[in-house]
Amino acid sequence: MKRIIAIFLCLCLSLGTVAAYAAEKTSANFYLTSNTENSSDETKYISNAINVGDTIYVLTNRTLERWTPGDAEPTVVLKDFDMPENIDEETAIKDDQAGKVGISKLFADDTTLYGLNRVTGTVWKLADANGPLTTPELAVKLEWDKMRRKDSQNDDYAYTPQMGDTALINGVLYTTITDWNSSTQSYELASWTFSTGKLLEDKANLFMRTLSAYKDGLIIGKYYDEANSWDQKTQTQKMPSLATYNPATGEVTTLFDFDDSNVYSIRYSAANDTLYYMGGSTLYSMVGLQKPAKISAYLPNAVWDDTSMMMLPSGMVAIADYNGLVIRGIDLPGIEKGALTIYGDYGSSGHQAYLAAYPQALVTCSQDYYNSLEQFTNAMVSGNGAMDVLRLDSDYSPLTRLIDKGYALDLSAYPDLVAVANAMDPNLTKIGMKDGKLYGIPVDITANSFGYNEGALETLGLTVADVPTNFMALLDFVANWQDDYGEDHPDMMLFDSGSVKQTLLDWLMTDYVAYLTKQGQPISFDTDLFRKLMEKLDSIDYTDLDAPQDSTEKDAYYNKTGVFTMYANVTYPGYYREEQKFVALPLDEGMDPVFPAMVQVMIINPRTTHLEQAVQYLTTYVQNIDPTSAKITLTPGNNEPVINSNFENDLNNWKKIVADETETLKTANPEDKPSIQSDIEYVQGLIDNSESYRYTVSAEAIATYREQIAPYLVVVGQNPLNTWSDDGNNEFSTLENQYMQGAITADAFIKEIDKRIRMMQLEDQ
Repeated sequence: MKRIIAIFLCLCLSLGTVAAYAAEKTSANFYLTSNTENSSDETKYISNAINVGDTIYVLTNRTLERWTPGDAEPTVVLKDFDMPENIDEETAIKDDQAGKVGISKLFADDTTLYGLNRVTGTVWKLADANGPLTTPELAVKLEWDKMRRKDSQNDDYAYTPQMGDTALINGVLYTTITDWNSSTQSYELASWTFSTGKLLEDKANLFMRTLSAYKDGLIIGKYYDEANSWDQKTQTQKMPSLATYNPATGEVTTLFDFDDSNVYSIRYSAANDTLYYMGGSTLYSMVGLQKPAKISAYLPNAVWDDTSMMMLPSGMVAIADYNGLVIRGIDLPGIEKGALTIYGDYGSSGHQAYLAAYPQALVTCSQDYYNSLEQFTNAMVSGNGAMDVLRLDSDYSPLTRLIDKGYALDLSAYPDLVAVANAMDPNLTKIGMKDGKLYGIPVDITANSFGYNEGALETLGLTVADVPTNFMALLDFVANWQDDYGEDHPDMMLFDSGSVKQTLLDWLMTDYVAYLTKQGQPISFDTDLFRKLMEKLDSIDYTDLDAPQDSTEKDAYYNKTGVFTMYANVTYPGYYREEQKFVALPLDEGMDPVFPAMVQVMIINPRTTHLEQAVQYLTTYVQNIDPTSAKITLTPGNNEPVINSNFENDLNNWKKIVADETETLKTANPEDKPSIQSDIEYVQGLIDNSESYRYTVSAEAIATYREQIAPYLVVVGQNPLNTWSDDGNNEFSTLENQYMQGAITADAFIKEIDKRIRMMQLEDQ
């Protein structure tokens, strides 16, 4: 069964979308689309990449592709190979023994490309100075026994630890290793004589995280023990170091410490004696390894690991990650003026659409996080480094105050932006409006709801009709749970969360504020309605409902099936067919439900020095928001179902699997026939139920959203419950903890909350 499921998963992967752009004399930018935000389609993704000179080889989950400057698009040079991570280990080993190519990781020297099977240690030669080989050749089998580890919790399970930077230097293959098979990760550096495959050494506690050839036979790179980087004595973060490693003696020499912990993919170029490294989405360089570093390029997506950057000899940098492959020229004219800086976006469909439409634009994503008005305003007046376009959430950022104080550009003068906003639900766009003018445009919305597990209900012998229809009724269900169901079903828990009382209290307060907002009433908790709900919540005995404190018992608790959830997502219609079903739950009988919603809103800094580009970016962005969620949920007129682009391909693959396995069944050994028959029945079931896979978002799901969700959405915005001070404190969270711990009564809790609310309102006037 494992084998057929692995085949099925591989065949279900879509082909992906490719877009390429012509090279300029000083820069080329090739963009390979990999993921789409919030999409239920499984798409082609990049595993890793390496360059041989100016040629880049990209390993995806289904292809090996080649690109050189000037190519209109990448060329697929290999398809028929295993990616061991995508199939079960037993099959990967058998395929390797049978001589089938398996590739997990690419590495290269000056002329030759190799692929490593990280399950078996087999290395394949894939390309040489003349280009890709027609048929990969076995290069060497590495001594691999020490790379296969026994799990500390399960002796029957073997694994290969995580391999990081891998480099072939002076005839020796090196790889950095992170092993998570312990309470904290451990680090190693392994090396093999490449010509023979003999393991030279496996050095533990050697924290070289990147590997580049340096002078006098040394290796240079980042030296960093992330797991122990926090200094308890000084209460400060230790920074990564630049260090050299001498393979002959094992000596590590620290050259200097970096000024920031976010330093990735250090590469040394002997041609110009320059060190390059990434910090966020910025490429820095140090000529002669001398500080200070200067900015040499901006990348549109941030780098988060040490294996994704390539320095091309012709003067370009390439980044390969889950967003795709992006190439930029180094030290291009205009770099000193900075780049369009985006806050709060990390690779959404709108961002990727802009990069595809304007591949040569200088744009970078900030890795900073702000939560106070002062922090935001300071970040918007800092010259070339200022935030130009900001994606802000309505709950935890001072969006409304930024608009009120003139820190959001009036977008009313831009017809294309106004047209997009006018097509959206006015109930959702009003948070970006002031005095009839448009200052911010919603680009996403998230709302959660009370929900139930359909399978869990069946186990309890209940139907949908038995699910509570309001919060007061839910509290009655909770109070009676242990007697009515819990004792007879010890493998089930009431909620999919640790503290039932905490979950109920958080949900109550959030929905109560949303209800008041919907009614146009000021926030006050000292009301008959809230006291009635709190009295019921406070009267329940939660002793047998919450997660146990003992760690061993806690593990068993979280393996139970949760009957209810407070986190059923209602703003991603493609998820409505999942087993977890949402319920519109009003606070009490006779009341309308509310769905507290957080809207992501894009604004432009009115002080931007890149105004034309910022407007261009925002216009492209809002015209390309996610078609499977935000484009539907924000825009009432968008009711076309979203077709699953993989459907026909998937269906044909399922039919082929059934046909092939049916043929195999005829000559199979008797002991193998039950397994093969089970495989056939499983995939045939997919075929029989294939219509449910035709759409990523169906017309029925969209209608459900329009009728049962949209009328009850409430964008509350920032309020006292979700306002955090610069020191990380929230007064209401403190009060809630005191109530939960029994330090104050429910009555004192309610009175103190209202007292704090009045004080905050006075301070804000």
